[in-house]
Amino acid sequence: MSYSTKPPASARHFIRASAVAGALGLALVLGGCSSGGDASAGGQNTSVQTASEVKTSFGTYRQSTIDKSDPAWDLPDDAVATEVLAEYSRKEVAEAWHFALSFTAREGIDSALNGEGVSVQDWWKKNRSTFHPDNQSEMLTSLEQGKSVVQREPWQTRDYKGYSYIYDSGPRVLERTITPDAAWLAQDGSIAFRMNVNYTMNVVPGIGSAGDGRQVTNGFMTYSVRKTDAGDWGITSFLHDLRTFPG
Repeated sequence: MSYSTKPPASARHFIRASAVAGALGLALVLGGCSSGGDASAGGQNTSVQTASEVKTSFGTYRQSTIDKSDPAWDLPDDAVATEVLAEYSRKEVAEAWHFALSFTAREGIDSALNGEGVSVQDWWKKNRSTFHPDNQSEMLTSLEQGKSVVQREPWQTRDYKGYSYIYDSGPRVLERTITPDAAWLAQDGSIAFRMNVNYTMNVVPGIGSAGDGRQVTNGFMTYSVRKTDAGDWGITSFLHDLRTFPG
């Protein structure tokens, strides 16, 4: 099992991140050259909802969020495996989906950790309760080791001087589509939700082949969730398979 965050030297390369943890382990590898078509994220929702303003060491931005007005809010019946409905009611599945989806839109994609604008400890203080008590120690260790429990992209400021997201008190996520793909029962009894994600973020241009200030990421994000003793949903594991094309 290997972990690396160093991107290829050529700006025409894309950065591929695969991360797994919990009931679903971790590997992150870098991909080869991209083609112009690969970076396309067409069909996206251009009116991305935003919530509160987030402060980072680089400045402030308005974090993306999601609600029932987004097409992703409704989980198709045919995306849910039969074994899930043997353990959970449809109402519980819907609640679990909205919890996983909301976390993905807010923190999975647009966390202050994406771009390394806050410390792991500061982020963890605010988000610890999102994770299941049985898995918090494991998740914190993954974060401290630099693993992508949420999108991180540490290569930006570390390896490319002057390249970063734009922090102007506005949104960083310019376009986004989240599409529910599948839901199944994980080994620990959690419900695993896999989502196809495509999103474009606002960056200082310079290293990407397009050089247009639009960093595109697409692929799959999976979060597994299970109820706590208090009856709340908590994240138990994650799996990401994403490609990022610098702007």
